[in-house]
Amino acid sequence: TQQTLMDNVKSAQFDYYGNDFHCDANKDGKIHLSELQSCSVSPNDKIIRVDINLTMKSGNYAEEDFVGQAWLRNRSTL
Repeated sequence: TQQTLMDNVKSAQFDYYGNDFHCDANKDGKIHLSELQSCSVSPNDKIIRVDINLTMKSGNYAEEDFVGQAWLRNRSTL
C-alpha cells in the first residue's frame, strides 16, 4: 500500500551546498550544487548541507512557511 509522507505542501525548495571551495565560481563563500556539478566528477560526494523550505496550506487556513537544514554526517568540512 502507498503511504502519504506529507500532505498540503504548496511548494518545496531544496538547496544543496558543498565543501569544495575550489568550486566557488562566483566567490560568494557558498558552494551551490550547480557549481559542484560544473567542477567535480562526483558532486554528490561533496554535498554537506541541504536547506529545506516548505510552504504549507490546508483548506481556508493561511499559508505557513517551514525552514530547516540537514547536515550530512561523516563529511569533511574542509
